[in-house]
Amino acid sequence: MGRLVPGRVYEVIEVRDKWHYCELYEGKVVVAKVAEAPMEVLVKAQFAVEGAIISFVYEDCREKGCTLKGYCMPEGIKKGTKVKITKIMEDVSELALCGKNLRKVHVITVE
Repeated sequence: MGRLVPGRVYEVIEVRDKWHYCELYEGKVVVAKVAEAPMEVLVKAQFAVEGAIISFVYEDCREKGCTLKGYCMPEGIKKGTKVKITKIMEDVSELALCGKNLRKVHVITVE
């Protein structure tokens, strides 16, 4: 658990047959191999290049009622975090109330 970063999302890759006692949960915990799960975020269209490593930036959204807000300002990624774009999903520009040219992409953080 020492290498996990609070606020990031992980997926379980493998559950092992080993366990430990955890004082926090007052019980057994099972050892598992995890990997960071890709996150769906929005980036400006000019940065949406599969394989690109970018500093994730966003402007605070002032558009009330925008359905994309959770993708523009996702939990688990801070401004300036280096991310790798692993997959281009779709053009969501028509849904953006701010009028920006945006693409939904999958990213993982890089250290």
